[in-house]
Amino acid sequence: MPPKKSTTTTGAGALANCTIALSGQFPGFTQAILKKQAEELGAKVTATVTNATTHIVATKSDYLTTSSKFAKAKDLGIPIVALP
Repeated sequence: MPPKKSTTTTGAGALANCTIALSGQFPGFTQAILKKQAEELGAKVTATVTNATTHIVATKSDYLTTSSKFAKAKDLGIPIVALP
């Protein structure tokens, strides 16, 4: 699915024009590693959900919490992507 909002291109790659927020602890990865991988694919990675956020990458357990990050994402209609 293409990003729902147009953003400034941060680089060339599959995730160009995406602004991603990470949420949770990912088995086998640190958020720093995931951030670097996403940035290498052209994404901008942020710690918070804003109007510029196009996707959230989360664990299932974090998704099931009632965090403010997910409440804001739901209000903004931001897709939530699970990392298997």
